Parts: sequence; structure tokens; C-alpha cells
Amino acid sequence: MTVAMLGSYQGEWSWDRRPVLPRYQGAVYASSMNGMPRGYISIRDNAMPGHFCIHFLGSRVQRSHLVSATHMACVIEASHAAWQE
Repeated sequence: MTVAMLGSYQGEWSWDRRPVLPRYQGAVYASSMNGMPRGYISIRDNAMPGHFCIHFLGSRVQRSHLVSATHMACVIEASHAAWQE
């Protein structure tokens, strides 16, 4: 998974947001994610120095507590996509 994630960002970790459609317990959610690992390493053998963030409709930026326009644009884009098996 780490190789695929890094590959989707052309081999460089990035704060750039992307629209994503995570599926949880059969439901699909429009959201956005960034490609910059942050925090601590909890899985030692996956070659990712931390975790990345997925934000959903109404999520707020950690420091400013504001809703990011870039995040919302990605959520809207994701909402127009269809889940593909």
C-alpha cells in the first residue's frame, strides 16, 4: 500500500489534496486526503514514516479550525465519482 500511495504522488510525499472514496462497512464516503505522512510510526514495516489524513464533509483544518476550500473542492469532485470494485 505504501508503494502505491507514494506512486500516486509521483514518488514524492506531498501536502496536495486528492479526492478519494473510502468504503467502510459497505458505505462509500466522498472525502479528500493528502499524501504527507505525519505523526508517529505505528506500523514499523510499511516504509511510511507515520500516517496520512483523510477528511470528510465538514472536516476542519487542525491548526485554524476552518474548513479548507481545497478540501471541499476535492470532496465535491469525489461526490461525482462512482465506486469501482
